[in-house]
Amino acid sequence: LTVTLPAAANIVDGQTFSIYSSQTVTALTVTPGSGTTLTPTITTVTAAAPIKLIYNQQATAWQLF
Repeated sequence: LTVTLPAAANIVDGQTFSIYSSQTVTALTVTPGSGTTLTPTITTVTAAAPIKLIYNQQATAWQLF
């Protein structure tokens, strides 16, 4: 499963993004959108345990929330 996050030009500081699955996914690729980074690298989402990210505009980075 591949998820591409929004580009920096389309998001605001503090914007959130969640990834949820009813089953565990161990082959997950989360790609930061243009002009952003992702900290840390995410490769798995556990069933019924969403991954919640928040965008930090100063760092131009998606971070775990």
